[in-house]
Amino acid sequence: MKKCPNCNNENPNGNLFCWKCGYDLAKVPSALPASPVQTLHAELAKQTSQPIQPVKKKKGTGCLISTIILLAVFGIAWLIVRPGVFTIQPIGALPEGVTFIYYSRGPEMPLFSSPDGLCLKIQGGVSLLCRMSALAAVTNLTDRIIIRLPYIRWAYLLSTGGMEFEQ
Repeated sequence: MKKCPNCNNENPNGNLFCWKCGYDLAKVPSALPASPVQTLHAELAKQTSQPIQPVKKKKGTGCLISTIILLAVFGIAWLIVRPGVFTIQPIGALPEGVTFIYYSRGPEMPLFSSPDGLCLKIQGGVSLLCRMSALAAVTNLTDRIIIRLPYIRWAYLLSTGGMEFEQ
């Protein structure tokens, strides 16, 4: 379409004179034809009352997938390593107490355990003899220690069901 410089009227490219004011359009260069995409966009814009908006990519699905994968890897590692937490309350031989995390606990050993917790499970009570026997029985854990920590009271209480016994 040619635009008349005199009255701004749009005229078809083949017109030699403006339909509205009669201006000589031979002096006006013809506009470049619109590309098919521009033509289609213009037609769609005429048919709809709202402008065409680009489709936005949804965010957050990558984060969800990453979280699921991380949890799956952690779960598999947990099943393979089967870690356990063993806590020895401060007693005469270990005045500061100790907590350690070890790998490959057996099915008979709870996640949180201690000599007192094992005595409660086996005998229903804690005695010095049972405590020493439980300590002797768990000496095979020393070669499976992942990390050695200072005494952690809450881990001890979890192993004994919230009960605390004298040294």
